[in-house]
Amino acid sequence: MNQYDSSHRIRLDRTYRMNEDLCHFPSQMWYNGALRSDAHNAHNRLVLQKVKHTDLLDRVLDPENPVSLLIVDHHDHHQKSDEEVEIISQLAYRLMTEHHLDPDQIALISPHRAQNNATADRLTTLLGDPASKLPLIDTVERVQGAERDVILYAFTTSDLDYVTRPFINNPNRFNVAITRAKQKLIVVGSKAFFAAVPQTEEALKANRCFKAFYEFCKERNSLFFLD
Repeated sequence: MNQYDSSHRIRLDRTYRMNEDLCHFPSQMWYNGALRSDAHNAHNRLVLQKVKHTDLLDRVLDPENPVSLLIVDHHDHHQKSDEEVEIISQLAYRLMTEHHLDPDQIALISPHRAQNNATADRLTTLLGDPASKLPLIDTVERVQGAERDVILYAFTTSDLDYVTRPFINNPNRFNVAITRAKQKLIVVGSKAFFAAVPQTEEALKANRCFKAFYEFCKERNSLFFLD
């Protein structure tokens, strides 16, 4: 039971985690534009030792785009997508081996344990040593309260029977996931998910944040497609 009425409640309006580019979307989407980055972290940017633009994944990793969305064309996946496993693993591998980020700077998040387990296995294989230290790889619920310099979030699902269900079509879960990042956020999802049109009013309202995120990245030239 609440002990105080609304006149005694204070809504947080400052984040000491996200830089200003990362803060912009959640602030507009969920906080009526009131959430701001503190001056000490507002201009923090990911620093990579070697910045290349030789392929799509390099462009996705570019620190000049603090928020990136990569759309992948896959179908009929529910709790595991091999395509997204490979992309997320390759991105993490490049960050660790080419750019020398410590695993503790990175988190790989998805809604499904099957996806996370497959990602951990694939990244271990890429690193070539079963004893290699891995980034945090877990579900949204398990990383609530955590923070990392780089967050890689994989939606996973492309099965049309599931993409509009509340478990995936969930703005609260998405808010938690993307606000774990301090300097760089990369979201990976299927065409099927981002093109889905829910059939109920409640689901349409929930889905609004995903359509808005797509447009947010498109406007900033940080929307990428992998066919």
